[in-house]
Amino acid sequence: MKKSSVIASLVLALTSTNTALADPKPLGFELGKATIEDVQNTYKTTDAGISAYTEGKMLNVDAYEVGLQDLQKVLFIFNPDGTLSVVDMTFRKTKFDELYGQLNKKYKLVKKQIPFVGNKYAEYKNGKSTVKLDAPHMSFELDVIYGQNSFFKSMNEVNNRKEQQRKDQQASML
Repeated sequence: MKKSSVIASLVLALTSTNTALADPKPLGFELGKATIEDVQNTYKTTDAGISAYTEGKMLNVDAYEVGLQDLQKVLFIFNPDGTLSVVDMTFRKTKFDELYGQLNKKYKLVKKQIPFVGNKYAEYKNGKSTVKLDAPHMSFELDVIYGQNSFFKSMNEVNNRKEQQRKDQQASML
């Protein structure tokens, strides 16, 4: 009897671990697995250029077509091989508390800053991905960004490189 309950506990633990390690599936598209064709077969898309961070294609989707309340914009960013790297959704800022509550139930919260007045921010980890909820104080919008960790690493590297170039240029002018 004890042996079967130990096995059942082990199976439950392994199942839970596998689910926790899976990447998010925003709008039904799993990061790192969904493709450009998957998105284009589901939604009408418009070309948004090439990402400076992934060097992959970017596609806009009409928020109305997605059907989420208060959703204003949706941007899909792909890796050079055509797999999904990022889904960036822009909502009305009034949705912050609702989205925060929903994300807390689904993902592991790793960072938050939620003052009564000011910038509101929460960050979650899931699998090899990060989910960011960002509501700047003076904005009427908030972003929910689902991205592969490799995207955020690349974004930081590119931004740091640009900032260093700006500082070097400024220093050379003095």
